[in-house]
Amino acid sequence: MVLPVTDMPLSMTWQRPEPQRFLSDVWHLAGIAFLIVLVVFPPAPGLQRFAVDAPGADAVFDGFWGVEGSGAAALRWSDGRSIVRLGGYREYRALVLSAPLTAPQYPDAPPATLTLSADRRTIAVLDIPPHWRTYHLLLMPAAAAWQQPDLRLIGRAEASGTDDDRPLGAAIGAVRVRPLDERLPLPAALRCLTVVLVAWLARAWLQRLLQPLPATALALALAATLVAGWHIAPPLLASIQPSFWDLAVIAACGASALRYLPNHAAEPTATRQSRAFAALFAPLGALLAVSIVCSLFWRIGFDSAIMLYLGWLVDRFGSVPYRDFFEQNMPGVYLFNAAIGRIFGFGDLGFRMADGAMLLGILTSTGFALRSLGARVAWAATITFGLLYLGYGMYMGLQREFVILLPISLTLLLTHPAAAHGDARHFYARQALAGMLFGLAATIKPHAIIGLPIVATCSALARTPPGERPSLRLVVVTLATTAAGATVPLLATAGYLWASGALPGFLDLATGYWPLYGRLDSLHRTTDDINYPLYLLRGWLELGTYHLWLIPAVIGSVVALRDEQLDRDHRMFVWMLVALAIAYSLYPIPAGKFWTYHWLPLAFFLTILTALCFRVVSAPGRWQVVAPIIAAVVIVTAARPAPELLDQLIGRPVSSAKLERTDRIAAFLDEHLQPGDRVQTLDWTGGAIHALLIAKACPATSFVEDFYFYHHVSHPVIQRLRQRFLAELDQAQPRFIVQVTAEDKPWVNGPGTTRSFPELEQRLADGYQPVLTRHDVIIYERRAP
Repeated sequence: MVLPVTDMPLSMTWQRPEPQRFLSDVWHLAGIAFLIVLVVFPPAPGLQRFAVDAPGADAVFDGFWGVEGSGAAALRWSDGRSIVRLGGYREYRALVLSAPLTAPQYPDAPPATLTLSADRRTIAVLDIPPHWRTYHLLLMPAAAAWQQPDLRLIGRAEASGTDDDRPLGAAIGAVRVRPLDERLPLPAALRCLTVVLVAWLARAWLQRLLQPLPATALALALAATLVAGWHIAPPLLASIQPSFWDLAVIAACGASALRYLPNHAAEPTATRQSRAFAALFAPLGALLAVSIVCSLFWRIGFDSAIMLYLGWLVDRFGSVPYRDFFEQNMPGVYLFNAAIGRIFGFGDLGFRMADGAMLLGILTSTGFALRSLGARVAWAATITFGLLYLGYGMYMGLQREFVILLPISLTLLLTHPAAAHGDARHFYARQALAGMLFGLAATIKPHAIIGLPIVATCSALARTPPGERPSLRLVVVTLATTAAGATVPLLATAGYLWASGALPGFLDLATGYWPLYGRLDSLHRTTDDINYPLYLLRGWLELGTYHLWLIPAVIGSVVALRDEQLDRDHRMFVWMLVALAIAYSLYPIPAGKFWTYHWLPLAFFLTILTALCFRVVSAPGRWQVVAPIIAAVVIVTAARPAPELLDQLIGRPVSSAKLERTDRIAAFLDEHLQPGDRVQTLDWTGGAIHALLIAKACPATSFVEDFYFYHHVSHPVIQRLRQRFLAELDQAQPRFIVQVTAEDKPWVNGPGTTRSFPELEQRLADGYQPVLTRHDVIIYERRAP
């Protein structure tokens, strides 16, 4: 039976599109296609000559001394870390750079050893003679795109041969740059994606205000303006080109904001917020997953490499802290690193797997602790903190402040006020277990225990029946139970040190060296007793640059506490989170250090309080509507990818000058070490200790770091450490001594500091000879008897 057309179901009828919308869609697609054609290959410079006194827009001489001479004879001296920046040539796959170079010229002048690198990758180590010679260098990006097309000249001459006391490297004259014909496809792909994203988002927003055709015209005009910029000022636009990460975040923000707008006047606010939340945090969650996977291929950070090496000594040789090696950290640090090395291995992959497992443990326990406040709060807090942590890169991996967050997050799960009711035995068992977790954290950082009284007090108040006054006895017993639990790991650690004969060494460290180390500020400068309180105040007021997070954190806390739907237990939980955030803002003060990782506990609680902005409330008012927007802006602003991740997204190997130095030292030791050889490092975070870990080399003395010898040098404690080190060195007679001379490790400075150790220098001159000399490291070998 054939139905009349009028009787056909609606789903089977063909709807003719509106002519104006159809034309705008076609026009939009055609316009984007045309703009993509224009943006694929913008103009780029060709063969050019750049004089040092008038380089031009496409080349910049950065970090050189002033111009000397004029015309064809003009030159500039490098200062040890100078750069010829070639920003206009980032489109090309390869460049040929011709540069005339000379070392300082004077009678019997030696050559100057320079390390030449391009795009953060070493391309040559040259001995530049004391006469002009032109070098032709092939410069290529280390991946699918340049991070920065440049030539770096690293290294200094032994002397200038004159009264000139400037640190000089080599003189450079006018350079010529010739690009090879091929262009890189990745920059073109990023430009095309940027044009598409701008045109799409602009049109979607403009259609909220205008008819389809005018909205399309304005959106294409905005995209065309961007294309014109790439043609008019390509170096400027190329320097601010968004990465894949940036484009994904921009797309997520744009889509989320569009979904926050009502589709009709009667649409509930909660519906719009839920839709916008999913549009924002689904991409952010995907970026977090990508970051976690990519982080497995990062290297070990340099602070962490030292602690992992000492953990290897504990695991492999049964070494005991303070008895067999001198270090300023708590014993739990080395026992923890020995444990993760035993489980995951002491290499890069094992370390990164341990770091990923710790992060997943922290995020999981935090998510379960917060789920009673709403799924959106739990997801927002975990995704945000995960991105914030991984955004710091491999440097932050398994730092001590990160490690203590696992027991702290588990404590939040154990001591949720909703679990305070019921059987008294279960309640006090939970408190004792929470105390043990705080005690474990204290074996790594003693002041991590600062949150214990807050958690115990809030648990006691939550257990008090509604309408009754809190019992002082209940509060005291709860505090005592929690504190008793904390003493268990602390006493166990003290027993381990006592049984191993290391307790006197630990007490000597705590009473003798810690006060001196505490007088080094965050820039490794010595401070006196008068200026120290002012330094602490200034350091604390910086809040680790987390000031912006205070805005959504305060708003989220107020919005949650003012919600009448929030019951008594959850209100107490929010108050506990607020108190912990305040307490851990004070956390860096006892140690007197305000480095980035010292603020991680504060960042952890600020992200939790910020996530409260996304909580579904019973009767949303003005602030409840604005709060998610403010929180989203702060989160997106802070959700920056680690430099290592950006390198990985374009295929660039994860490397740096320190890592190259580390691998170079490790390769030398692997090749030359014989069974029974020991190595002494004169370094701290310059990569030498990491190289010992890679080469599985044993230390010659109990000092694997040497910065202890260079601050407060006149103090009896430092003098005693120096004498102890020299005695152990004389007894060990190591075959190799590795001295890192680079400036990229934080040298101590200020009154009472030095870079000189005459007795050690004399021993090196008398008993050792350099077998590897670079601008950043010297490896000495013991002379044959």
